[in-house]
Amino acid sequence: MDNYFQLPDPEELICYVRAYGPAFPILSLHIPTEEVDYFLTFQQPAYFDAPMAWRGANFTLGTEDEREIIAHRFAVTPEAVEIYRHEALLFKAKVNKDTAHPRTIQILAFRAKLEVRSNAV
Repeated sequence: MDNYFQLPDPEELICYVRAYGPAFPILSLHIPTEEVDYFLTFQQPAYFDAPMAWRGANFTLGTEDEREIIAHRFAVTPEAVEIYRHEALLFKAKVNKDTAHPRTIQILAFRAKLEVRSNAV
């Protein structure tokens, strides 16, 4: 599904990593706009391949086969690979398309949610 989070003009949005690390069971992205701030929270991220900031938030979901390929990079048992393959979600976005360094962001996590906060004072 294109534009999984249904964000307006997703190709133009700038994403910033807000919180991530081995001690956190979440990966949080901040996407500020003039009208609202979007926060994407990925729960139990197992894999994250992205810079700290980028342009583009048109996330799609990867396939089971793509999840399995990524799980083989870090999972230590065949059972863990199967859990990630069948229960996790792979969020992908082609970003920085209009630059000399386009790439695909990949986030493997078990859930994700979108929060919208108004910028009104």
